[in-house]
Amino acid sequence: MNLFSVYMPISNELLKTIALRDGGKAVPRPKEDFFLTSNKYPIYVVADGVTLIPNERGNYPNPSGAGAIAKIFCESVISAAEKAYENFSEIALVDVFREGNQAAYEYNASEGRTKETVDYWQHDLFAATTAFGLIKENKLYWWSLCDAGVSIFNDRDERTFTSPPCWSEKSRKKNLPQDWEKVPLIERKKILWQKYRNGVNEQGEVIGYGVVTGEETAERYLNRGTVELTEDDLVTIYTDGYENYLNLAEFISSLRNSNNLDTFDKLSVNPEQSRRIDPFEKEKIAESPEKFGQERTLIAVIV
Repeated sequence: MNLFSVYMPISNELLKTIALRDGGKAVPRPKEDFFLTSNKYPIYVVADGVTLIPNERGNYPNPSGAGAIAKIFCESVISAAEKAYENFSEIALVDVFREGNQAAYEYNASEGRTKETVDYWQHDLFAATTAFGLIKENKLYWWSLCDAGVSIFNDRDERTFTSPPCWSEKSRKKNLPQDWEKVPLIERKKILWQKYRNGVNEQGEVIGYGVVTGEETAERYLNRGTVELTEDDLVTIYTDGYENYLNLAEFISSLRNSNNLDTFDKLSVNPEQSRRIDPFEKEKIAESPEKFGQERTLIAVIV
């Protein structure tokens, strides 16, 4: 198997776009994506800390608790998955996720953030999205939660599998109030985080979307399964900042380029390591900072 991984911070172009929109300065954001690959087995995980609310002075929290929880979650997941690898089965996906989610709970609690103490705004639960892959005996055991994802491309670079969306339009229409768009934006966000984030109704049905927070109901939202792999399949595990890139044939082709693979260090989080595809990404960022300039992480494996 050939493997590389790459992390790219939020682009300066997008920071400037945000500053113009909000009437402020282009303030650098702290790192909130995190990823790990196992040194023992083909196990991979990414996590994306959910964007926080600026504090009372309008400053973005730095360091970010969302970034911290992404790191803690990934470390716990890799440790648990390595211990389970020899006898891994689909049910183990839930067990491994539960270990990471418990670590997230403990971190939130240590920061004084529990369901009893948060205000669902500036003092809220730290959260993260996640995607995971483990390869064993030509099978990919995978999960995704919210808008981090897993996609597979065959040897003709055709997408043969992709994980489900964060919150389907059908579910949103069913569970959100009819006058939802008329609710003021700040109130909408508070309601989303209090009621619909990892939300379960009185009948025990899921009603919203899931993220890693330490809440037990998060695992109810975990998309997971097993996919049979064939030779030369390209497995991608990514945070949402790379989602738009994966719709571009030129980008998928670049992931297969053996010269590109040789330029990446297995565990690198240094953007300088991505020099060979960086010009292409710069071109796309110039076209649309909001589509292509987000903080982003990608793990790619050619079977």
